[in-house]
Amino acid sequence: MTWEQVKLDGPQAILVYYRDHFYPLMDRLTSPDGPFHALMKPRTRTRRNHSRYLRLPRDIPQVDI
Repeated sequence: MTWEQVKLDGPQAILVYYRDHFYPLMDRLTSPDGPFHALMKPRTRTRRNHSRYLRLPRDIPQVDI
């Protein structure tokens, strides 16, 4: 069963897909002996972490059409 097949069947089928396929796969990938374990970093969310991103301009430029 693939995600493409399941998403057409509705929300109940999606929950079954997550339970039977997605979560067990992610558990194996992120386990201590899995390939993604070294990539996992502890998540810390503070306001200081967001300052490194560029801010979008707040002014809307006026364009002559």
